[in-house]
Amino acid sequence: MSLSVGDIFEGVYQLEERVQESEQGRMTRWRADDITAYRRAEVLIDTYQLDYDPLLYWYGKIDGLRKIGQSADVQCRYFVWELGKAQIMVPVNISALNEDEKQKFRDLIDALPVAAHENIFINEEPVIWQTETGELLVFYRKHEGNPTTFKQKQLVRKVWKKKLNLDPEKITDPLPRTPNESSTEPARATNTKWSLLTIVIGIILFLVIYQAIPPKPSGIVTSFHRSLDQGIAEAEKGSYESALEHFKTAVASPEDSETDARLEGLARRYQERARLECARYKVSGSVNLYFIPNQYYHYAAVLSRQPTPEICQ
Repeated sequence: MSLSVGDIFEGVYQLEERVQESEQGRMTRWRADDITAYRRAEVLIDTYQLDYDPLLYWYGKIDGLRKIGQSADVQCRYFVWELGKAQIMVPVNISALNEDEKQKFRDLIDALPVAAHENIFINEEPVIWQTETGELLVFYRKHEGNPTTFKQKQLVRKVWKKKLNLDPEKITDPLPRTPNESSTEPARATNTKWSLLTIVIGIILFLVIYQAIPPKPSGIVTSFHRSLDQGIAEAEKGSYESALEHFKTAVASPEDSETDARLEGLARRYQERARLECARYKVSGSVNLYFIPNQYYHYAAVLSRQPTPEICQ
């Protein structure tokens, strides 16, 4: 499916004008109207011809970037910019980063939202995109099921960060690769196998000892509040999918009286807001905008650990 002027993109943006297109045709910039705003807001949308990946997530804070997403219908990745703040974003290689940018990348890796029920794998390294002003955005993949411990996830992050300075071929993977991945390496000599076995045994012992260290409750609570605050900020910007991810990460934290009280309070606020918005759109007859209160109903359901959210009838 290709886009044309007048199309409603992702049910949210009405395309008004094709502003720019790359020579290869892989990136197109559109001027569009955001029809979710209480008043119509003009935005710029960059679409990149990239296959839809249901396991893809992203993380980073860039001034003027209102939303990032993927379209399964159009098979593209897209960036929504505030008018006057749009930048061109391109994927970059780690080797192209300077030392300050590498440090920013390390910080982003440490902060990637990965919930308790989700996995990250060593061989699925994050991909960096960069703006014209040097700001970084990280794309990475997460898997659900067969959860690993927090310590194991931290070990994966550690290996990713090491690859900023070392040849990836010289790093031994301390954790399994993606399930069902077949090995293509030739058989090695017997002494090499024994060396690898020794390394694996050493890593297993390291993990056993590492997991025995009790987590610091203060760190968990701090991470919870950070995820929840980020979710609230994304929800206020209208970044529905990003807000949900942060809320799910916060809810995945160990239950605690302090965290539970905050989750319950925020869930009530979103529930009340959803009902008010639903009533307002019913009065105005704006049936096409019912998805707005439904988003708040979804936030409330996630935060209160309810399997099924209400909907605006």
